Amino acid sequence: MQHMLSSEILEQFRAGRKEFSNIHTQFCELEGLDLSGLVIRDSKLDYTSFRHSTLKNAKFINCDMFFFSLYNANTENLLIDKCNIDTARFDSMKTKNMKIINSRLSFVALFDVNLGEINLQGTTEFKVFRNISELTEKDAVEA
Repeated sequence: MQHMLSSEILEQFRAGRKEFSNIHTQFCELEGLDLSGLVIRDSKLDYTSFRHSTLKNAKFINCDMFFFSLYNANTENLLIDKCNIDTARFDSMKTKNMKIINSRLSFVALFDVNLGEINLQGTTEFKVFRNISELTEKDAVEA
């Protein structure tokens, strides 16, 4: 698995590369960017953030995500398939036709999101919070 820095991903993406596979990111910040069409598969994304980014028609396939953020991202037509997502912020996403399918969600915040625009077919959930009132102090400590 190739370790990649956010600067390397961004440089290659801007040069025309849209698909990345078998990569490992840590403390990667790809925030406030237009990354439409990005495809990441068979990868490990630790402490990786796409806050405030545009991910139209992007795909995450067969990835392990830990401390992952799509906070306030534009996720129109985003596909997340066969991913394990543990401790993530998906709150305030601008969703339209988003799919999180055949995946596992654990400790995920989905506050202030149009849930009717997210297809969760085949996805299992553990501690997925759709409203801030569902979150307890114990949950915060455990996360």
